[in-house]
Amino acid sequence: MTRRFATGCILFLLIAAPPILYGAYRAGLTQENRIEEWLPKRFDETKRLYWFAERFGSDELLMISYEGCTLDDPRLPELARHIAQPPDDPAIDFPLFREVFTGPRMIEQMTEPPLELPRDEAMRRLEGWLIGEDHQTTCAVALIAPEAYDYREAAIEHVYQSAAKVDGLSRDDLRVAGNTIDGVAINQATSQRMMTLMIASLAICVSLMYVAFRSVLLTWFVFCTAVLSERLSFAWMFYLGATPDSVSLMVPAVVYVLAISAGVHLINYFRDEVALHGLPGAAEKAVRHAWR
Repeated sequence: MTRRFATGCILFLLIAAPPILYGAYRAGLTQENRIEEWLPKRFDETKRLYWFAERFGSDELLMISYEGCTLDDPRLPELARHIAQPPDDPAIDFPLFREVFTGPRMIEQMTEPPLELPRDEAMRRLEGWLIGEDHQTTCAVALIAPEAYDYREAAIEHVYQSAAKVDGLSRDDLRVAGNTIDGVAINQATSQRMMTLMIASLAICVSLMYVAFRSVLLTWFVFCTAVLSERLSFAWMFYLGATPDSVSLMVPAVVYVLAISAGVHLINYFRDEVALHGLPGAAEKAVRHAWR
């Protein structure tokens, strides 16, 4: 019965491993960092934030400028026009930005009815936001469309591609800032560094366990259990439709450390039982002792 139970456990792990690894892989592809999603839905502050966003829009925006971007530069309205159009990607058939406005366009709107402000007054109100202190330097502000929140990297790339369509501009000329590009930069840095740090951590962990256990089999047993537990804590995010971010990425690391710690304790209990009472029943006794 014991051997049959052990065989069943091994078969179960072998069957469960592929979907767990696949789910963890897909979860890594959908990683996003949006600060508002870190906040618990039940908090009053979170409810006020969503109330504000529904009425005044999101802070998902890009501020775009370049050397020589002035109020009378004809390249600026052309760049804004290209940015407002849908991207060249056939998989995205909608505009990624719900609105793109520039310094010259805002001045024009403020000096026309119904406001009819003097030009100097309009420029004073826009100073420090869309217009520089010299009343010449300006920029474009592109607001991300709500349906494009899952395509933020594509939106940023679309901005750079739009610059290449304007005579006298290239993607290297652009200076882009804003909350959206900050979030994408965090995603990219996390993805690029995570694999390197993970490999180094696994190598160190396996080496230390082998030095302590003096057994390849025991080291491999604890290591595989910890890795599978870590991947499982990541895979459930994909299967439940959750989007991993920099905060939730801490969960797999904690699970991995706890699994290693639990595995080391179980191995020590197992060895103690073998030394005291022999191999038969040592595994069951070690598990019972660990649960006390």
